[in-house]
Amino acid sequence: MYEILKQIATPAIITGLISSLYAYFQKKKEDYRKYVYENKQENFKELVVYADELVDKGITNPDLEKLLFKISQKINPYGRKIKTFGKYQWIEDDGYVWHQIEIIEKNHASEKLQIEDLKELAHRIQISKRLLDIKVEKNIQLITSAKIWFYLFQYAMLSLQLFFMYSGYNCFIEQPTELSSFLAFCLIFVMILIFLLPELSVNESDDRNPEIGITVLSFFIAGVDAWIAYYLFNNFYIAFLVGIVSLYLILGVLILKAIIFGESEIGKVSTIYIEEYRKLQGPELSKRRFIDNFKVIPFFNKIQNLLRKDKRDGNDDL
Repeated sequence: MYEILKQIATPAIITGLISSLYAYFQKKKEDYRKYVYENKQENFKELVVYADELVDKGITNPDLEKLLFKISQKINPYGRKIKTFGKYQWIEDDGYVWHQIEIIEKNHASEKLQIEDLKELAHRIQISKRLLDIKVEKNIQLITSAKIWFYLFQYAMLSLQLFFMYSGYNCFIEQPTELSSFLAFCLIFVMILIFLLPELSVNESDDRNPEIGITVLSFFIAGVDAWIAYYLFNNFYIAFLVGIVSLYLILGVLILKAIIFGESEIGKVSTIYIEEYRKLQGPELSKRRFIDNFKVIPFFNKIQNLLRKDKRDGNDDL
């Protein structure tokens, strides 16, 4: 039985299995997202009509409360006063639309309602529709230089782990020890983190815990690579060099993912309504994001300034 396992657990088969599983789950995820979003588009066809009616009939509309109720039935119910998720989830769940509905209801009850309040709600509904359309048409995105470098860095990191797997095949598979088995487990965990960590870095909640966790995991990846390099080659200089290269690569992946997110539609909308979200969450909310850790890097600072300019231009277009 052990011999059969050794024959099956070749690097080529392990690599193929990991790739197949990743592709399978990605396809299932995309199929589900497409099904949900295409069905949701039907709701937004009605929402656009309601948005036009809001502005056309104005603050004197006798059926305003009924209209607001109809709108609330067509948007994500989890966005109302949501406090348990991060700001991006708040945007995803139409929290900024819910917030404007509540402002209108409050002003209407106190007879302070203005037409600008209704126009703002109509505007937010249009933004939600735009975000939904982008999600449905996700397959036709422009390939930017940031995306190209992101995938190159990510595949470079993955290739480094596969190189360790091939180099340590004898230690990890054919003649395993307790230490080599532990390192093999860490290597598999690192390969998972290479795909998972970039997503966590832009979907974090607004407290310190995820930020600290992402930082620790980044150093963990570099540490594991350095440890395996020393275990395989018994050379401290090689291990140190591998650790530095690994750390730079994973930080590059996280920075590029932040840039890609900043250029996206959801990133632009998050920028518009971030202060509103923070006020709703209370004074305990931290104003730092994981991306702020890179502000000490002059090159990244320059990139962020360029992104802010692009976002301002984008906001003017919305």
